[in-house]
Amino acid sequence: MNRTEFIDETFDGIFRADAGRVPVEGLSLSFAGDAGQGVSRADLMRACICGSDSARGRIAMELVLREAEAGERHVVVDMKGVYAPLMEYVPSLRVYRVGSLAVVNPFKTPTGMEGEEYAKVASAAVQAVYGLSRDERIYLGRALEMCYREGAGEPTIEDVADRLLRIQAEVQPKEGYKVECLRNVLWEMERGAMGRVLRGREGRLQAPAVFDLSPLRTFRERAFMAACLLVRASEWAPTCVVVDPAEWVMGHETAYSFNLLRAVEDALGGFERAGVMVHLCGASPSLLPWNMGERVVSCLYCGPLWDRDLYR
Repeated sequence: MNRTEFIDETFDGIFRADAGRVPVEGLSLSFAGDAGQGVSRADLMRACICGSDSARGRIAMELVLREAEAGERHVVVDMKGVYAPLMEYVPSLRVYRVGSLAVVNPFKTPTGMEGEEYAKVASAAVQAVYGLSRDERIYLGRALEMCYREGAGEPTIEDVADRLLRIQAEVQPKEGYKVECLRNVLWEMERGAMGRVLRGREGRLQAPAVFDLSPLRTFRERAFMAACLLVRASEWAPTCVVVDPAEWVMGHETAYSFNLLRAVEDALGGFERAGVMVHLCGASPSLLPWNMGERVVSCLYCGPLWDRDLYR
């Protein structure tokens, strides 16, 4: 990617210590009660960057670059693999191609969270993305709890399958059929790039980092991994978290269960309380759930505004 494709000094000066509010030209901005007066870091604490992939990608990457030059530490959840060129301009930035050159175990217990609590979150993530029944989710949660209690804080897919076999041997035949259906879902998950993730051991991960999820072959796999990354992101001590496209993780079309959506909300709320910026990138803020969109401080529209955006 050519430098001039996405770096045109749009955000120059925003992150200087004495910057205050800096005018930004060439963008349509929506700030509550302060439209058109410029932007500051506080305006970007919960920002929504909207538009087509190419337009918002150019603006979002430039914004990340300006923030990095000011010392911000990013965790970028990149589901389409478009942020990797930034490592040419940010020497400390690491790009983890999940499923290709890197392993990020979605079943690993996050720092500061009990195994029993995370078992509910991880099983809810699998239920939401892969369509598990309520009973299948419960059995998966039990298997993960067994792993954590027995000292497997980073269980592989084989560890989970072994515990499910033990559970299947203890339940009645009718319930055993449900466990068998769950094992078939895990068999589907362990194919391809996702299988390399679930069978491997996680290496040392550091911020600033781009987690490139494009090697994962399906939307389901990327959405599942992105949700788990958001829950774990605080352990890498970022000062800014970027999700692109955000609607893949928390959009209306994603059938998330209450447990998972609440876990993502708690993670985003924790970032806010810690002073960590959150940039939600997507086609439109109207694709986000209301409880997410209402907490957005500013919207950067990289293209036309449609009726649904004006109404929101």
